[in-house]
Amino acid sequence: MRSVVVLFMLAIACSLSAHAAGAIATDDEENGAVYALVTGAASREDAGNTALAECRRNGGKNCKVMARFDRCGAYAALAGKRLYGAGWGDSGEVARSMALAKCADHSCKVQALECE
Repeated sequence: MRSVVVLFMLAIACSLSAHAAGAIATDDEENGAVYALVTGAASREDAGNTALAECRRNGGKNCKVMARFDRCGAYAALAGKRLYGAGWGDSGEVARSMALAKCADHSCKVQALECE
């Protein structure tokens, strides 16, 4: 019985450590062309900080975190326009659909999609 409890506790610990966080940041001054989507962070706060840093490295000067997520994140935009959207959810399809809906134009394209 004791070995079953130990194995159960190890399984819980492994499953908790397997979940990581992600975030999406963009610079709206750049019409949504400068963005960052990161995954694999230890927490949502860490993910947001990393996304901001990546967005700035990509050329953004006024980057802001648009979304933090635990499973999947997506970023959609319409090139050259100030139309973009971030989505998240339990699957790539849910995140993709939300990002496209928030972009609010049928011409928007998913620029990035990642799942943990």
